Amino acid sequence: MGSCKMIKLKDLLKEDYAVNVQDTRKNKKIQSAKFTLKADANLYIKDMMKKHKLKRQKGFWGNPKTGVEMLTNF
Repeated sequence: MGSCKMIKLKDLLKEDYAVNVQDTRKNKKIQSAKFTLKADANLYIKDMMKKHKLKRQKGFWGNPKTGVEMLTNF
């Protein structure tokens, strides 16, 4: 028989919440971060909104004057 590996429940429930801030005019990544807790990711989103002066666009956060966009995977 093959070897059997034990998988812990906490490993199954672990999710990564990714937040990416990029400049679409220059095709350049400004910042990105990954979090295991959604609350931490939401705090980071609020900080980036203030820092880059982002407004809600269609499906993402962005600043049309500077070309900065913020995308998330959740």
